[in-house]
Amino acid sequence: MGVDNENLKEESCTDMSSSMISVDDRTDVVQRTDEPEMDTSISYIPRQPKPRRIRNDGFAVFYFMWIGMTILSVWFAVMNSFSFFKAKFPKTDPKIDYPIPQHIAPIIVTFTITHMSNSLTYNTRILMSLVSMGIIGALLPYLAHIFENTSFGNILMLVLLFVLGFFSNVCYSSIAGLTSQIDKKYTTYFLIGVGVGSLLMSFVRMAFDKVFKYFNGGVALPAGDMTLNSLFFKFAVLLLILTLMFHFAFMRSSFYTRYLRKRLYSVIEDFDVDLLKQADNPEREKRDFNTLLRVFKQTQVHIWLMVVASIQQHIAYPGLMLMKPISTSVMDPSDKSTSMIITFSVFYIMGKKMGQFRQYYTKYTMLVLVQLRWVLIGFFYIQAYYPTWPIFNTLWFGYTNILAFGIMMGILNVGLFVLTPEPVSKENKELAGFLAVFGLNFGTLLGDVIALVFEEH
Repeated sequence: MGVDNENLKEESCTDMSSSMISVDDRTDVVQRTDEPEMDTSISYIPRQPKPRRIRNDGFAVFYFMWIGMTILSVWFAVMNSFSFFKAKFPKTDPKIDYPIPQHIAPIIVTFTITHMSNSLTYNTRILMSLVSMGIIGALLPYLAHIFENTSFGNILMLVLLFVLGFFSNVCYSSIAGLTSQIDKKYTTYFLIGVGVGSLLMSFVRMAFDKVFKYFNGGVALPAGDMTLNSLFFKFAVLLLILTLMFHFAFMRSSFYTRYLRKRLYSVIEDFDVDLLKQADNPEREKRDFNTLLRVFKQTQVHIWLMVVASIQQHIAYPGLMLMKPISTSVMDPSDKSTSMIITFSVFYIMGKKMGQFRQYYTKYTMLVLVQLRWVLIGFFYIQAYYPTWPIFNTLWFGYTNILAFGIMMGILNVGLFVLTPEPVSKENKELAGFLAVFGLNFGTLLGDVIALVFEEH
């Protein structure tokens, strides 16, 4: 940064001499270097310096979308392999037991991430999380096989899933905190990536099952088959290895070093210094739990809306949504579940993309969408428990309801992540991102508990 001197020439019907003008591009202060007589009726407006262009923006978009797609790959692998773990531990119900540590871990992360961000940089948190998740993903199927049908093995699975949930949420919160400080576009692509990752792992699992069935003479392999399931988990780990490579590239990209570090740590003025090394110890005020509470008070409307939206999603999806009966003459039961989940996922992703257009919504828009979704949940309930009612018993109405529910959830998900950091100061936007993730996870926990009540009754 420095003082730029420019020759500004102004033409007028009156004769005048040109003057040299010095423009300070940091403060926009204009200073005259000489004082010729001038026609005061003419306005002299200095040309403003052009903002520094953000380079490698395309790679940044790819990075945030890719890391969103892969950070939960191991957990998505577990979800698509519940039958495998059920075969290894017959006395447990993975659909009920395994999500529990995944819901407890985010609560722990919420109370530790503020202190963690004081001592560990974004780079350190991401690397630590990716490596830990990769190791757990590689070990899970083998440990389940070695300790199958034992109490120790079942406890070990729960412990590993808790650790997996902890590191995946450290990673998730760190990325949400970073994108909260940059631009809503990157938040959008990150969250779209999460939705794409869920779809990807489901499709890959289906492809693995069909390929192994084909090479097994058209006979499906047993649920506890190690070859198929270990290979599926290796695919999830491979995605994390690629994520590590892309992360290293992103950390050295001009987008990160010349834009993010300059914006987040304004103490770095010289672009010729080693920015990555200086950024390891950012000069900013340490944040504590009281700081987090203060930020919560500023953003609590958005956080509570996020909690309610997450509760709604997990009340209806997938359990209540899949309870709509469809005649087997119209559609095979397995095809019904797959088609409903894919329909929801596709329109959920579309809704996330729509959430990028910040100019079209406010927090009141989010409030209206939350209220409308209660109506859609009521429709799901009627379809499940009163399937003979006119209109509610039709196929088109069922899928239209899923479509609307998915789009609204996508808009709410991205919209609330975008809105939450807006009321707070620049230095606390990262904490607002952490709190948005907490709202999402806390709502997920409550929604799953309510969904279990629906299943029991």
